[in-house]
Amino acid sequence: MKIRFLFLFSFSLLFSCSGDSGSKIIIEEPDLTEGEIQVISPSQTLSDQNLPIVIRVKSSDGSTNKNFSKNIHLDFENAFANRDFFSIRKGVGSIMTRVQADSNFTIGLENFTGNRTVILKTEIPQKEYQETLAESQTWDSEFDRIITKSLTIPQGVKLTILEGTRVLLSDTVNIRIFGEIEVLGTLEKPVHFSSTNWNNAWGGITYHNQNSVANFEYTFFTRGGGHPNKVFGHSLSQAVVYTGDNAESNFENCFFMDNVGKAFGAEKAKVTIDNCLVTRCDTGGEFKESLAKISNSHILEMPIDDGKFIDDDNDGFYFYRPHFYSDEYSKVENSVFMIGRDDGIDHNWANLEINNCWIEGFMHEGIACSQGNNIKIFNSVVKGCNQGIEAGYNEPNVIIDHCVIVGNDVGLRFGDSYDWGYFGHMNVTNSIIIDNKDNVLNLDLGSMQPVEGAIEVSFSILKDTDFNDCTNCLEETPIFDESYFLLPESIGKNAGNDGKDLGLIPN
Repeated sequence: MKIRFLFLFSFSLLFSCSGDSGSKIIIEEPDLTEGEIQVISPSQTLSDQNLPIVIRVKSSDGSTNKNFSKNIHLDFENAFANRDFFSIRKGVGSIMTRVQADSNFTIGLENFTGNRTVILKTEIPQKEYQETLAESQTWDSEFDRIITKSLTIPQGVKLTILEGTRVLLSDTVNIRIFGEIEVLGTLEKPVHFSSTNWNNAWGGITYHNQNSVANFEYTFFTRGGGHPNKVFGHSLSQAVVYTGDNAESNFENCFFMDNVGKAFGAEKAKVTIDNCLVTRCDTGGEFKESLAKISNSHILEMPIDDGKFIDDDNDGFYFYRPHFYSDEYSKVENSVFMIGRDDGIDHNWANLEINNCWIEGFMHEGIACSQGNNIKIFNSVVKGCNQGIEAGYNEPNVIIDHCVIVGNDVGLRFGDSYDWGYFGHMNVTNSIIIDNKDNVLNLDLGSMQPVEGAIEVSFSILKDTDFNDCTNCLEETPIFDESYFLLPESIGKNAGNDGKDLGLIPN
């Protein structure tokens, strides 16, 4: 949602809990002497060039350690980096830094295992491409692949890009694919799409072949989305990778960093995103009449973590209308959304399920719901936003179950800052709404009155002096661990309508 009235509340990311009843949080500091990291970066580089680096902190079982968040310095051995200080948020962080070196160098974190050695090249031979790829080709890392003018891959032609390959595109140059593409980066040797000149962004990749699936594995995308006449979606920026015309694209372990445009765009298409990072882009992406399956991913710092509010629709993800030919829901699962100037997730007339997610630090809504259709939010935390979950204009049907909504200016909101009418409904069960400046706000801006029956809450922990429509609810103080699960001694254990704990439950 773009417009906000100042009378609601001021946003503060570094908030102090001051709701109607205070919770207790028992935090165990992470043991910095144990653990492993994955350092992911291009496997080779030239000196004095920008190098994208991703850090994943691993738990003992190999999964991402989402309990680890810290501002930290990256260690460089045999190299100088102009930036080494960055934030790890819920187990994942990244940095774009210019590295100067005379030989191969190592990247790591003190007290962690899992360092990475990057090969320093004095030069990398180049091959240039433009206009049309006339026949199927395989590109490898022996050459930098330089695209000087927009390149078309026609029907019947396949481009395969092997591990470690760097593809550099000139100012606003695009790749249009009507044939096939397969990008086969690996953990040790990712593929990297970037600009020939860091000061000038390249364009994007568009995929239109409904008879094949575009696959991208272990691929970096940096400095993309810069064509001024190729904008897509309501944030008015180009998508770095756009899928349209009933086509399908898959992204696994891909990293969209420091792009001037949005990471993903989809229109009447299918997109699968797994184990990906999107950070410091215009938005995470927009899915219009599309089916998106997003899992195990981090969407961080949209478009930058500077604490300044500029109203430019910098959502984590934006979902507009349901898939154009099926009733299947888009899904966002096991993912982290942290820090942004607009909404973490913006639902506009879509059918959407959100499961096991963490959404924190957005200057508008954690989850904004509007227009119509259905959104189901399950087993998720929404924290430190201007408004936690909002059911806005027209008639969205919002179902919230086993969630924790904490530390926002407003926890649950029915209504928004428009005067377009509010006919939707919000149903909340088995949840904990606490320590928000206002736990529940029901307000039709047109009438300046609450909408009767618009919000129903039951089997939850909630105390709000202006809201009493809460059946089988508790007002006592819960006791959380650092991940907002109830501790054994807390109120709300086994108190749900399903016999499970209120708030979060194990997967």
